[in-house]
Amino acid sequence: MAYLAFTLTLLAGTFGKSWNLIFIAASCISANNLGTRVPISDRPSLAQVEVALGTVWIQQCAGAVLTNFHILSVATCFSGAFYRPDTRRIRLGSDIRNEGGLIVNVLLANNHHSFDPTNMASDISVVRLSSAVTLGGNIQQASVILQGVYVPPRLSVELIGWGNTPQGGAVTDDNLYGLSLTTVDRYTCRSKYEDREVTNTMLCFGLPREGGRDFFTRDVGAPVFYQNALISLISFGESDANNEYPLVGTGISDYTNWIIENAAS
Repeated sequence: MAYLAFTLTLLAGTFGKSWNLIFIAASCISANNLGTRVPISDRPSLAQVEVALGTVWIQQCAGAVLTNFHILSVATCFSGAFYRPDTRRIRLGSDIRNEGGLIVNVLLANNHHSFDPTNMASDISVVRLSSAVTLGGNIQQASVILQGVYVPPRLSVELIGWGNTPQGGAVTDDNLYGLSLTTVDRYTCRSKYEDREVTNTMLCFGLPREGGRDFFTRDVGAPVFYQNALISLISFGESDANNEYPLVGTGISDYTNWIIENAAS
């Protein structure tokens, strides 16, 4: 079993008292094939991204709190021919899908300039909220992996989200779930995705025995943690594939400096 070789590091930049980005990492976690319910108090950095469908708002993506003015998500959720900031809103501080917590509107989404929707390269976005949120309790900043840190294969991680990807089973409920996964080496991951590109800035994840995990669209942007360090946001995968295809996410450590720069505005 390989381990990340870096220690507790505080603050790569200060943008005001409640604007500090925190960077940490720690030990591995255990693995289970089915997810377990997670209270928001255990993962208070989780954010629901809700999409307006007419007059109804539905959670369709996820993300993580960066500062009192920003969340981090994937560009997939904030792009497309019909995307407008007023068709997205953020729900914080709740472990129930579409219920409770604090709702904040989106001012703008700063998608990475290299984002390519054809292959999901650089699928990452720093989203500016329309107003500041008060951090504390069930709304707290995510701890972000340092720039350039190598994430090795066979590392135990945890996926957190509201969809069937972390929950498992035939029927989903609206609760927040966590699922233990392991990182998959890019050679194996690329061999599964012969018809699409897995770039060097992507990370792959699967169940420890099966090597993959079926993907559910509600989990686009779902955070992956190495214990307390945010290392990835889920970008794509394969549905109903008997857990043969790894989940693919954006590798955060390739974009940490860019995140810091954009969270300062």
